[in-house]
Amino acid sequence: MTLDNHLTDIFNKLNKNIDKTIGAAQNNDGKLVICPGGINNTKQRLKTVFGLRSQYFYGLEKKDFAANEAFQEFFENVKQRGYCLKIADIKEPINYPKKLLSRALIGAGTGALLWKVSVPFIKLTGAALMVGGAGLTCLRMSNTGKAKVTLDIYKPEI
Repeated sequence: MTLDNHLTDIFNKLNKNIDKTIGAAQNNDGKLVICPGGINNTKQRLKTVFGLRSQYFYGLEKKDFAANEAFQEFFENVKQRGYCLKIADIKEPINYPKKLLSRALIGAGTGALLWKVSVPFIKLTGAALMVGGAGLTCLRMSNTGKAKVTLDIYKPEI
């Protein structure tokens, strides 16, 4: 999925529930955080197989948002309700090693095999590999390392 398609997905969902979105932002001091490439709603959680197929988008800029039609529609909907919208912050994703998931699965599988050995030290090593593999898998499934964009939705001061 390209960045533009992902942004369209996110902002179509936000447009559908615009009043709820603005309310959630106001409850969070006007901040709304979205994760391009990550998981922003239940549909994306299922589409990405609970985050295993999520993506890392590097080099995000404000012009990427300005070029997206769904974002422009979201911007207009926010404006019609008397609020202002600006992109406050864009955080780059963390540069994890390539093939993070396959390394995690290999580590967990090797750990499971070593766990079956009766020698205590090797058994402990296997347990450590299983825990490490599970941790790396959870890291891949979360939004921890994904790009984050903070939107400011606020009432203009008169």
